[in-house]
Amino acid sequence: MNKKGQGKLFLIPSAIGNEFKDREVMAQTGELLPVIKHFVVESEKQARRFIKWVNRDIDINSITFYPMGKHSHTNELRNWLDAAKAGMDVGVISDAGCPGVADPGGAVVATAHESGIEVVPLVGPSSILLALMSSGFSGQLFTFNGYLPHDSKERKATLTRLESLSRKGHTQIFMETPFRNTKLLTEICGTLGSETKLGVASGLLSGNQRISVKTIKEWNKRIPNLDKEPCIFLLGN
Repeated sequence: MNKKGQGKLFLIPSAIGNEFKDREVMAQTGELLPVIKHFVVESEKQARRFIKWVNRDIDINSITFYPMGKHSHTNELRNWLDAAKAGMDVGVISDAGCPGVADPGGAVVATAHESGIEVVPLVGPSSILLALMSSGFSGQLFTFNGYLPHDSKERKATLTRLESLSRKGHTQIFMETPFRNTKLLTEICGTLGSETKLGVASGLLSGNQRISVKTIKEWNKRIPNLDKEPCIFLLGN
């Protein structure tokens, strides 16, 4: 339970498309940003850009930013929440989408719970859920696997395992660094069975949005260039 007099930790989703226009779904975010002066962020540059996109009148220089590393120390996380303990609200902003989902914000949330600080998630876009919704694959049973192993042999073994699970109706979702997307798609098409279904959602909520679900046999007819576009990959039945 939140301790009396403490601020709250707001989990603030950010835009995921360069041309994302739906400000109504983020109306709550627009109301909160001008009053929060402490933000734990994945990247300060991206957070500054997002805040100014939401409201150009916000004095960005009056804000204190705490950039998260992939392996931030527990004591560092606790220090970032000192403002909440002193009665001020703190926001968490991911580079894209929902904090704590495929980004390091989860560690801050866990520390907030341990410290008795109230956690408040806000509504916003998640590329993972949008990709799942638009795939036609099972939304009852699914797993987000994050990034696949870098080692080629391990990656192929993982793909084969995920393919087996997908054939049982367990949707498997994963992602890759944008500049490696085409290489991963090529590897998927050379590893999995011809009738396995693969969904690829790229550039979600941008002017370049593409959502395709095909068999591996169909993908092999023409493998598109997906580099530089954020993508979500799904295996399903």
